[in-house]
Amino acid sequence: RNPRPTVEDNHCFDNHMAGIGAKEEARPFIRNNRCVGNKLAGIGCREEAEAEITGNHCEANGAAGIGLNGASAILRNNICVKNKSAGLGMRNGAEATAEGNRFLGNALVAVGVRNGSTLDAKGNHLERAGGMPPLMAALEQSRVTLNGNQFVGGGVAGLLLQGTASLEGNEFLGS
Repeated sequence: RNPRPTVEDNHCFDNHMAGIGAKEEARPFIRNNRCVGNKLAGIGCREEAEAEITGNHCEANGAAGIGLNGASAILRNNICVKNKSAGLGMRNGAEATAEGNRFLGNALVAVGVRNGSTLDAKGNHLERAGGMPPLMAALEQSRVTLNGNQFVGGGVAGLLLQGTASLEGNEFLGS
């Protein structure tokens, strides 16, 4: 139980669900993959998976570039661009630490944290030109800790909060 596979240097495109998926307490290292145009997430983790997700490029996926549903992850130096929902989407008590990621031009939000999920984000860049939604939404009693992130452009707000937040040293540059 708790396998530790390494998923590295793959090109995953046009899959009917996720390009790369982890579930049922798997603990994968997912690094340096390119996930483009998958129907749901570029990289999807659920059902208590614990992933280390590093250096991936997730673009134009049908839902999130990286999606966490009841899973936990460490995300470092990923690029999530032009996904149809979010660059990073979290729900159902997901937990993540995100450092040095770039969330660019995602359709709804750069980062969405929902359903009692927890995010600790440091040194990330979130950017979108126009649109109504905020760059980050932390909803339904979720908790976020934001340190040294940069929010550029976006909708009516850099951060929409319905939960708890701790913010320090972030930069909000509206359009």
